[in-house]
Amino acid sequence: MITVVGANILHEFDVSGPIVARTGHVVTSPELRERDISFDHSYDAIFDGPLERALDTVVDDLVERSTQGGLLYLLPGDGVPGDLTVEALSARADITLIPGTLHPGMSGLGRADVVDALEIALAENQGAFGRGLCPIDSTVPRIVTNWYGESVVSLATRRLMLVYNANEAEVRSWESDGRLFIPPVDPLEGPGSVAALEHIVARLRRPDGCPWDREQTRESLLPQFIEELGELGDAIKASDVPNQREELGDVLFHVVVQCQLAAEANDFTFEDVLREITAKLVRRHPHVFGDVQVDTYDDVLATWNRVKAEEKATLGQPENS
Repeated sequence: MITVVGANILHEFDVSGPIVARTGHVVTSPELRERDISFDHSYDAIFDGPLERALDTVVDDLVERSTQGGLLYLLPGDGVPGDLTVEALSARADITLIPGTLHPGMSGLGRADVVDALEIALAENQGAFGRGLCPIDSTVPRIVTNWYGESVVSLATRRLMLVYNANEAEVRSWESDGRLFIPPVDPLEGPGSVAALEHIVARLRRPDGCPWDREQTRESLLPQFIEELGELGDAIKASDVPNQREELGDVLFHVVVQCQLAAEANDFTFEDVLREITAKLVRRHPHVFGDVQVDTYDDVLATWNRVKAEEKATLGQPENS
């Protein structure tokens, strides 16, 4: 059994058995100093170095140590939600999580608004392939926990600089006691997220918004939508990268405004569209997200068509619809 607890709340129960700390920075806890409590091991060296297998290495080590008896896994601060190592550990071992008192600045925040710096760093470490693994909405207040480790901080800083259009000094200035406290960005001052675009489109459609936008319908915007798709196609064919970026933005605007108009008619929302396409992609790629084995390009197409046919049959639709 592994007991997970924050360093600041150790006073709530007796400490016995080996203690493993996520980071040596927990020694700054007044509780540890007052009770002269030390730990047997920490993972600072892992978070200072290459991160490719950092999470697996930490979890593997904790599981192995727990086979020798009870183990206390010590987190910095209060053991706040969103700790990535704990989430991974819970899938591999029996754990007892001792909840702490949230920092006042975290009052009202949900799980999605509290993110482990390691999660950001691991996603950033994969470059273009990892950006979608840890999406960050800059329009909501956010707390980044476990701001420790040279590699973690470096990679997470790089990602946050991009999301918040900030320089390194600004990102570092948000840090306090091993956490970043990031205020929300006004969508009009720092647009750069889908949420910001949704906000702007909805604002344009409000009664006190833009007269032209308020008068549009899904049908009236269709010619422009088709035109933008054509311009995007031209930019791609011409390998015109700056224009591709601009035209993709125009196309995305039309997707969002079509969803806004549909939501106003109580037909569907942008979130409904996202749910449907993500579910479809997962269903039609069982060789990636499931246990289906494929070896060739033709195998992939056959799997896609088989799943598609099953979907259409379930819905009572013809296969070519």
